[in-house]
Amino acid sequence: MQISSFLTLSKQMALTRQIEVTANNLANATTNGYRRTAIHFDSMMQQPNTTDVVAYPFEAETYVDFTEAAIQDTNNPLDLVILGNLKAFFVVEKDGERRLTRNGNFQLGPNGSLQTMIGETVLGDRDQPIRLNPSAQQYSIGPDGTIFSDADRSGRVRVVQLQDNSPLKRVGSAGFRLDEAGVEETTNFTIQGGRIESANVVPVLEMTLLVEASRHYEMLQQVLQMEDDRQSRAIDKIPSA
Repeated sequence: MQISSFLTLSKQMALTRQIEVTANNLANATTNGYRRTAIHFDSMMQQPNTTDVVAYPFEAETYVDFTEAAIQDTNNPLDLVILGNLKAFFVVEKDGERRLTRNGNFQLGPNGSLQTMIGETVLGDRDQPIRLNPSAQQYSIGPDGTIFSDADRSGRVRVVQLQDNSPLKRVGSAGFRLDEAGVEETTNFTIQGGRIESANVVPVLEMTLLVEASRHYEMLQQVLQMEDDRQSRAIDKIPSA
């Protein structure tokens, strides 16, 4: 295979990855607390001969975008949002696995436990489940994350902050696996109830990226087809023995 074909295939592989990442961002544009995935490509330089230098694109980094997202008012006192710290997360647990999430769309679960909409238990002080009084007339939240059932303190949601360059592994749509070595306790935040954080995905931008990548991929596919046809014609012209 010629260098031009290798280069075209390399670009297609990069575009395929771009399309996958962008499509996943679009699919989660309405997922509360979702943090979009961004991707960075670099080039690997090779010199196949004494005169040419070829740059092959490759995926250098896939990372989580922590830019700010829109905040929506819900009037549900159990909907919580973290303000003032874009790298702060709630800590939740399911099936023995602790996770990080910005999705504060919480509900009253069995036995009064505070849960996410997919059944994750919201953890509080000393990583204990937060239990509310199911018969309370109202629930309220303090700026430090303390939750009250009527006038009684039910607990305080645990909020941790990511350390710089901490690796993140996604779990579900809006969650990440918790690595205690990669987080630290923090008081640099404010919790508000009755509000929720949207995804930080701009659908128009993601759609534009998706269309551009798809068109470029199709163009490269046509280039490959033209090269394949050219080689076939060249072979046909070779005299038979």
